[in-house]
Order: sequence, then C-alpha cells, then structure tokens
Amino acid sequence: MTASTVQPLRALIVEESPERLSISLPAPRRYGTLLLLTCGLAAWAAIFVFSAGAIWANIPGGFMTGVILFLWFFGCLLAAAVALSAILWMTLGREIVSLDDSNLTLRREIKGCGSNQVYKRRHMENLRVTSDPFNLYEFATSLRPLGIGGGKLIFDYLSQNCQFGAGISIDEAQHICDRLRHRLDGGAAKQGE
Repeated sequence: MTASTVQPLRALIVEESPERLSISLPAPRRYGTLLLLTCGLAAWAAIFVFSAGAIWANIPGGFMTGVILFLWFFGCLLAAAVALSAILWMTLGREIVSLDDSNLTLRREIKGCGSNQVYKRRHMENLRVTSDPFNLYEFATSLRPLGIGGGKLIFDYLSQNCQFGAGISIDEAQHICDRLRHRLDGGAAKQGE
C-alpha cells in the first residue's frame, strides 16, 4: 500500500501518491449570475404554472394548436433545465484532474454525477497558465457567464487547445501547473528508461 498526501488549498484538494496525482478544483462561483438565474427560474416557474393552467383550461380544438402548445411546453422545460443545470454547476460542481502514468483525466461533476475527458499523456504539449480572456463575440466563450467552459490552465492536445480550472485564481493555477509539469516531466523520464 502506498502513502498519499492530501493538501487543501482554499477550495482545492490535492491527493498525491506514486501512481497518481489528483486535484479537485471548485467550479466557478459567479454570484451575480447565480442570483439572476435563481430569481429568473423562480419567476419563470410561477409564470409557467399560471399560464399553462390558463392555456390548458381554455384550449381550443385542432391538431396544430396541440403541436404548438407541446413545442412551447417543451421549450420552456428545456430552458428551465439549462438554467437549473447552470445553478447546480455553480453551487455544487467540481473539476477533478487526475494524472497517472499514461493519461490526464478531466472530470466535471456535480455531486458524483459527471463525465470524463481522457487525454493521452504522450500527445499533451505546452501546459501553461492563461488569464482566461473573455470575448463576447466567440461562441466558445459565450457560456462562461454561466460557469461553463474556459479555464486558467491550458494545454495543446493534438490539434486542439484544452482548458480547465475556471474556478481558481491565477496563483492557484500557477501552483497546479507547476505540480502537473513536475509530474509530467517525471513521468516522461520514467517512460524513457
């Protein structure tokens, strides 16, 4: 059995063992957006319940009316699901970065439910810290006010740039970048032996 060390940094949790480095990062907490989304979702729910009740009570006949009402109902539910998922991500979300001998795994999760992105270590290049600039006119940055996408840590993987760590400061990003680089350099030396 190997010994592992756990070091908390603000809301970061770092677990290191000889086999793996695992870092748990908080999701970005944008309190203004969170407040607006919560108030908007509450107002939307009230309006939706009252208007849906009034529409269903006075529904005229016809197939097209039913299709339009179904599409309206589905669109409202989809909008609510997006807002609710953004609220949950900003309040309960974590990014978990795991680096082992062959892969870097980025997991974005909300209380244990999430998805993994696995990157082969041999294809990773140029791990660095960026200021995470926001550009209103690029689609890739348009969801950042909702806490989705971006990050202060970036690396090149094959022909794409991958970012993570949107909820941490530049100093924390630099500390994490140094730890990951040290582990990547050590692993490259180990693989070369």
